[in-house]
Amino acid sequence: MVAICGILAATAIVWIWRAMISQADEFSRDLLPIPLGPPSAYLLVDDGIRRNAQAGVMTLYSWPVGDELQQYSVGEDWPRPSPVPPLRGDMVALRLDTPAMPAVVQLSRVYPADIGKKLPLRFYRCHNRRMSPSTHHPCDLSIVSTESGEGWDIEIPLSSPPGEYLLLASVTWSEFPAPGIPARSINQAGANWFFSIEKAD
Repeated sequence: MVAICGILAATAIVWIWRAMISQADEFSRDLLPIPLGPPSAYLLVDDGIRRNAQAGVMTLYSWPVGDELQQYSVGEDWPRPSPVPPLRGDMVALRLDTPAMPAVVQLSRVYPADIGKKLPLRFYRCHNRRMSPSTHHPCDLSIVSTESGEGWDIEIPLSSPPGEYLLLASVTWSEFPAPGIPARSINQAGANWFFSIEKAD
């Protein structure tokens, strides 16, 4: 019995150590510089058999390049990407193809018939742990391998009724320089992407 307890205790120590290393690794990633440009974004939709990835259509960004702020907007001609196979369940994931941790993530929804007539309705907002005091909702973030290296998946509840929607993802990155490194004059960047989704009955 003593030997079994010793093995269990050693196993628990190993798991705690691995969790601490993982957490430290994730915390170090929010000190990474803002990406050089807006990354690609994907919506991951589970159709009951597999997770299908839909590439986001960029509609807007505001990005620091050197000491200047570059801005882009798609204007009034809002794109309407084709939906991937219907979602089964109440969870989707937003994948960001950059190792730099996002600071704030929010998703809004709009019906196709309301495009250009009504503003998208925000239904989700979260912050990373450095930005999320106890009064804010922390993002459900996980590090993933991507085609270009590493990125982030953010799990997002979608408790909307069945039907077709356009989802607007808005993501902000903020720079937190390490001690001794001066902050840049422009230390925040943001971008929006559109996705189409069909939620099954």
